[in-house]
Amino acid sequence: MNSTRTAENPSPEDRKGKKPLLIGLVLAVILIGGGIWASPLVAPSARTGAEDATQAGAAPSSATQAPPQTAASQTNGVAPGTAATPAPSSTGESAAAAPTATGAKVKSEAELAATPQLVSAPVAITDPAALRPGVTADITKFESVTGTAAGPGEIAGPAIRFTVSVHNQSAKSVSLEGALINVEYGPNRTPALQLSGPGAARFPESVGAGATASAVFVFLLPMDQRGQVYIYLNYEVSSPIAAFAGSITTSEGKS
Repeated sequence: MNSTRTAENPSPEDRKGKKPLLIGLVLAVILIGGGIWASPLVAPSARTGAEDATQAGAAPSSATQAPPQTAASQTNGVAPGTAATPAPSSTGESAAAAPTATGAKVKSEAELAATPQLVSAPVAITDPAALRPGVTADITKFESVTGTAAGPGEIAGPAIRFTVSVHNQSAKSVSLEGALINVEYGPNRTPALQLSGPGAARFPESVGAGATASAVFVFLLPMDQRGQVYIYLNYEVSSPIAAFAGSITTSEGKS
């Protein structure tokens, strides 16, 4: 009976064989539990390393691609990081052709010089001519004189002397600084030569509002060519030239 081995009474040899198994199980449980406990501590660093490795591997390819444009840069066509140039005003234009307050373009002196100046329809040589609203001109005191040659190119001889008056009934002063007189005669409208005298007098620089300014002119004109005479008053380049036409009846003037 004592030599019989039962499960309830294991032999000392059986008990010795089971001890290593128990120790192994305990060690296994300890290792498994320690691994589970340590996994939350290791996981973040592992994930960080994996992400760093992923980003490091992706960096070269991203460097070769252009950065995405924003909505503003796609709309205006401006590269990111650069200052946008303001669009020109919808109402603005070039300085060279800036409109005035009334919308009319101001012409330069070169443009005026290149533009043929209009000549008004001639009036009778004894009638007034309109220069602009409120400003008129007339020619009076035709005299026959002997012209004197005092300047370069002048030739002494029979001439006419007459007075041109500018009447300013406007509210502003009118400049006469550049006023010029030209005379033509005959069917071919031959230009007459202007002389320095006798008795010639220039216009003043301007004529004030409500005032009259006069000048005296002398032109070489043969006696037999006074039946068809054209006198032109050009007082400013931006206005039409006033024209007078007709025959001249002169009185004998003092030389």
